[in-house]
This record gives sequence, structure tokens and C-alpha cells, in this order.
Amino acid sequence: MSRATSTAAHDPTRASVYHRFRTPIHLLLLALLGLLAYSNTLHAPFVFDDMSSIVDNTVIRDLSRFLSGEGRAFNPRRVVGYFTFALNYRVGGLDTLGYHLVNISVHILAGWMVYFLAQVTLRTPFFGSRRRDDLLSLVPLFAALLFVAHPVQTQAVTYIVQRLASLVTLFYLLSLFCYAKGRLSLAGDAQSGSGEPLRGNGSLRPALFFLGALFFALLAIQTKEVAATLPLTILLYEFCFFEPSRKRNLILVAGLVVFALLVLTAVLKAGKPLGELLSDVNELSRETRAISRGEYLLTQFSVIATYIRLMFLPVNQNLDYDYPVYQSLFAPQVFFSFLLLLGLFAVALWQQRLSARCGFGNATSASDDQQLIAHLGRLIAFGIFWFFITLSVESSVIPISDVIFEHRLYLPAVGAFTALAAVAILLCRKASARAITVGIAALALVFGGVTWQRNKVWESPVSLWGDVVSKSPAKSRANDHYGVALSGVGRTGEAIEFLKTALQINPRNEYALYNLGRLFDETNNIDAAIGCYEAVIDLKPDLDLAYNNLAVDYLLKGDDDRAIQYYNIALKHKPQFAEAHNNLGFALQRKGKVDEAIEHYRAAIRENPGYAKAYNNLGEAYLAKGELDRAIGQFREALRLRPEDEAARENLAKALQQKGVNGAE
Repeated sequence: MSRATSTAAHDPTRASVYHRFRTPIHLLLLALLGLLAYSNTLHAPFVFDDMSSIVDNTVIRDLSRFLSGEGRAFNPRRVVGYFTFALNYRVGGLDTLGYHLVNISVHILAGWMVYFLAQVTLRTPFFGSRRRDDLLSLVPLFAALLFVAHPVQTQAVTYIVQRLASLVTLFYLLSLFCYAKGRLSLAGDAQSGSGEPLRGNGSLRPALFFLGALFFALLAIQTKEVAATLPLTILLYEFCFFEPSRKRNLILVAGLVVFALLVLTAVLKAGKPLGELLSDVNELSRETRAISRGEYLLTQFSVIATYIRLMFLPVNQNLDYDYPVYQSLFAPQVFFSFLLLLGLFAVALWQQRLSARCGFGNATSASDDQQLIAHLGRLIAFGIFWFFITLSVESSVIPISDVIFEHRLYLPAVGAFTALAAVAILLCRKASARAITVGIAALALVFGGVTWQRNKVWESPVSLWGDVVSKSPAKSRANDHYGVALSGVGRTGEAIEFLKTALQINPRNEYALYNLGRLFDETNNIDAAIGCYEAVIDLKPDLDLAYNNLAVDYLLKGDDDRAIQYYNIALKHKPQFAEAHNNLGFALQRKGKVDEAIEHYRAAIRENPGYAKAYNNLGEAYLAKGELDRAIGQFREALRLRPEDEAARENLAKALQQKGVNGAE
């Protein structure tokens, strides 16, 4: 005898409406969560590598120059990422709002793609008819919520230049998603769960999806080098979720060989060794650290364990870790980390093997619970393998000067959070889908709140580097950057002390020496500043900034010839150095070489079209030559760019007055 069901307890109409609009609702929730978690970052300033990659990067300031080849020349393997910075600059200059809006949008889109990829994965032949199980269908939402809300993602989203990490992940996911859709199209009706892998349906759908996969793969490889792992991930996906066949294997191998050749071509065209490029996100803000391949690998065992800890317990996050380099496998931190990673890999192999018993429609006599365990186990195995594969470029044997950065976890986190979502549902499978959904939502809100709190650290350079120094007090670079941040808010005395601390920790920190020289300049201690810059040049003979500042100081001391000499050396090392061109023009004009000065002012404006001071100086040069109309035009442009420029305003008045007098004559 059947039991009556209360309408209040179960409303079929309401349930059908929810299922009909479930995906849009989930996407909206992900977007709202991402926007709320990062709502306090919209005006966070440029920091760290942002300065050299964006603020001081003249290549991104002119879109036509960027597209003409200078963009590729600046960073050949990351040209797509830098193109987005050039677009940002075209729209809003150096207003950080636009950059943060793009970063947050990329993060939300990547979260959506985690959701869609997990959804399409549940339609692959491995899951058969089980793909519609209510608990299994929670994996896409849970994995995507973790991805969007987790605080470990903040560095890849809030740190503007690390758009490279989030953007490559978006392209990577799009490529794999297109591949999965193409394979499902080849397998026949995507809703049938058919395990016949290569039976075409006569349409162009598979070809279009595979072309899409190739297109996004090429965008990914031109965004960041970690995309080189994509062929391995596609192989992993194929062998986890589609049934094997000899014909399939041949086609896969052929396709992946073609893709590998395209990747190799892109790498060779870039013209730099892979290790050099990985080590150099931007050399200007990195300490040089000699580390062998063996030491790097041993250290990475501990680093990866730290990444795993951060995913479970996101506390003590740090922009710039003071991480030890290990020389022995038997150092406790290395050995136990190695055992942890070995154990995880063993779990993945075990789950892969165990889940095979119920995959592809096998073991139809197995209970629903046994099938659910097996299918979740396959997702766990896939997620763990993804984690290791996507970490392999930056956490293996290719030494990178900085052994740990949280943004390197962004792409591997896709696999990790998919595995964690599957584990959570596996452990809670006796509960109802509604109860698990409530638990998922609560955890996502907690993580979102922690993310918002972590993002408060990024509100200013002082708060950010103060946080770093509190966690890495013995790191020279941290003290250096904190000193610079303090000087930016007028706390010069404190800044000098932190810069001196940086030099006590590492007397060969050329950037701390340079920054100390700048502060000596600000306090009119010119001789001490000159001493700092000369010491910098001894340590780093190609640092154009030091030559420029040294020249400024000699100009202040009245030694114009020596100043001109150092300006020329600065420009030899960096021909596109707008400030050095402007300063050299000023020095030449002081010596009466007005025509030469004009050429350098023009060069400064060419490199930086928004350089108001160069327009004013160019106007003064034209004024000295009696070319009043040209002078007036330059002064007006200077005032358009910088309305508060009193020198340009006075010069314009003088030029207009002279023009009036001359006109009267």
C-alpha cells in the first residue's frame, strides 16, 4: 500500500521549475559569490611585479605598437595576457578599477567553466545512466563554489599581473571542455551514454568542437607556460572517462603529436630558454637565488604539501614566503611531505582501479551505493592526477628563483577542488541532497568571507607589505618593499630603517640599495644617494634606473657633462626609457643644444604619450627657438594631461604674451 505524500513536503511543480532553471541559478550564485568576495579589491593598487609588467611597461601604452610586434617582443610566450593589459590601458590608463574588473570577470568565468566541465564529464560514457544521480550532480556546483570562493585564489585574482594565471586557466578549461563536447559528439547522442567511442554522426559538430579545443589551447600556450601540460590532461581525461579502442588511441596520438608540434613551434619562436622564462616573471622585483635542479625538486615536495595545507586550512597566507631550500630527501619536512604526496598518488591509482568495476555500464548488479562510490572515486582519481600534472611545470625540476607562490595553485586547484567535492559527497552520501546542498552553501559562504577578509590586506602597499614582513621578517625583499611602501605615504624615517634592515639581511640586494638612494635624494643627502647608486651599478651594471638617478644627482651638483654621460648609459640599457630621454633633453638644453634636446623630448613622448612634463619641456625648447605656435601647442597638451601643472600654465601665458607682442609688431 503506497503512502500519501504531502504537497508541502514535495511539490513536483516547484521541483521541475528548479531543475529547469538549475544551471542559470547556479551560475548566478557563482557570479554573486565571486563579486561579493572580491568587492573590496576594486581600487587595490598596483604592487610588486605589476610595476614592471604594467605601470612601467611602455609597450602596453600604445595598442598599435603592441600589435605591430613590440608586444610579442616584450614577452613572446605571454603575449595574449599582455594584450589584455594593453586593452585595459587603452580604455582606462592606469586606473586599477578596470584591471580588477577584468580579473574578477576572468575568475568568475573560470568558475563557470569548472562547473560546465564537471557537468559535461558526468555525461561521458564512464558514468552511463548514473550521471543523473542527485548526489553525483552536486559535484559541479560544489567544485565550482570552492574554486570561486576559496581564499587561496586571492593572489591569482587580486594581484593584477597574475591575470596570467587565471586567464591561462580559463583558456585551458575551455579547450578541455570543447574536447569533451567533441568526443561526446563523436560517441553519438550525448544523452545516451553510449560507449562506442568513434562513431561519427555525419555532422560538423565534432570538428567544430575540436577546432575550438585547438583554438583555446593556442591561446592558453600564448598566455602562460603551464598550458604545455594540456596534452597530458587531455590524455588523462580520455582514459578516465571514455572507453578504450585501438582506433581511438591512434587518432589521439596523432592529434596530440600535432598539438605538441604547434606548442614547440610557439616556444621556439619566442627565442628564450624555457627555464629563463619561468624564472623571470619580471627580473626587476626578484632576488637571485642559486638553486640546483635537485634542490628545487626536494624543496617542491614540501612546497606542494604547503599548497595542500592551504586548501584545507587557508591561514597564514603570504604574498612572499621566506621558504627554506632543502638539500636532502631525509630532512623531516621533505621526507614526510614526500610520503604525503606518495600516499595521495597511491590513493588516485587505487580509486582509478577500484572505480573501473562499475564504469562504462559494468557491474549492473551492483547496488546504487556501490555505483555512486565507484563514480565518485573516478572523479577523485581524476582530480588528484590533474593536480599533479598541472603543478609539474612549476613544481618539478625546472628551477625558478621563487620556490613558492600561491597563484601557481590556481590551475591545479581545479582538480583539487573537484576531488574534494567528490570526497565530501562520498562521506556525506547517506544524507539527503538538500542537506548536502545546504552544507555546501554554508561552507562556500565561510570561504567567501575569509576571502573578503584576506583581500583587505591588498588595500594598500603598506598593509600588504606590512603583512608580508610580519610573516617573513628575515627576508630582504620583504623589508625592501615595505620600506618603499612606507616612503610612499611619507614615513621616510621608518622606510630608511626597513631598507637598512633589508641590506643587513642581504648586502647584495641591489634594489634595496637603489631604493635607499632614492630616499637619500628625497632628504637632500645627495652624496649618500650617489654612493648608493654607484654601489648598485657595481652589483647590477645594467640597471638603467640607477644610471638615470645618478645622472640627476650629478646635474644637481652642476656636473652637466657627467650627467649626460650617465643618461646615455641608461638609454643604452633601455632605449625606451621615457624619463631618461626627458632628463637628457633637459641637460642638453641647459648646455644650449636645443635641437638635440627636442629629439629626446619627442622620444620621451613617443614612449609615453601621457608624459605631461615632457610636453612642457618640449614647449620650452620651442619657445627658446622662437617657434611660438609649436610651443603653445605643447604647453596646452601638457595642461590637458595635467591641469594642475603650474609651470606649464606659466609657460603658456608667457608664450601667448610673446605672441601678442610679436603679432603687434
